[in-house]
Amino acid sequence: MTSPEEFYKVRLQGKNEQQVLSVIEGIRQRMEWLKMQIEDPRRAYGEGEENLGKRRQLVMEREYLALAKRALADCGGKYVPSKAELKAAAFDRRLQHICRAEFSSECLFRDRFLRVITVDPVTGEIAYKELIGMAYCEISIEDGCPRSREELIGRLQALHLGEWRRAYFPEQYGMSVLDGEQWELRFAFANSKRSVIFEGSNVYPFNFDEVRQLFGQRY
Repeated sequence: MTSPEEFYKVRLQGKNEQQVLSVIEGIRQRMEWLKMQIEDPRRAYGEGEENLGKRRQLVMEREYLALAKRALADCGGKYVPSKAELKAAAFDRRLQHICRAEFSSECLFRDRFLRVITVDPVTGEIAYKELIGMAYCEISIEDGCPRSREELIGRLQALHLGEWRRAYFPEQYGMSVLDGEQWELRFAFANSKRSVIFEGSNVYPFNFDEVRQLFGQRY
């Protein structure tokens, strides 16, 4: 895997606007390809060596893209975000008004996991609740979970949720799976009555394990 420094030196340094734009288009295409490869349930999702490599490469491609944007500006060019990038940026802006985040996961041989993070719209303080039996119980903040409004927003923005699809199901890949895991990630915002919901069954976004970590799910 090429380091960002080497990538800049070989692919961007001294290049003109059109050459940099060509590099940017290549990065965008690789990022989309990597996400499709990681999310495809016909391939092994999770901690397999091949998928871990693709996930690391996706993170690196984002660094390459940031470098390419700066190189484009240095040679007088203007970066034009794609529709997907504009959509992702719009979702990140909505996160500034988050008041509730809820993650649930259930499968046949494991108790349902449902945890809620609420954000006080006045003080910005956050609180955690978990469904235990039939009641929501307030719980202490665990290690590795956001402890402030600012940290919560930063962690969510780092997930690039605006790049996710709203639904992830095996039927989208010509598959049928009866058992397994069903999951849902739901957001509510102080400035809107409309929630945003992501959901799936046995199919997962490219960085789903980071969502589990954020909500403290031990899986």
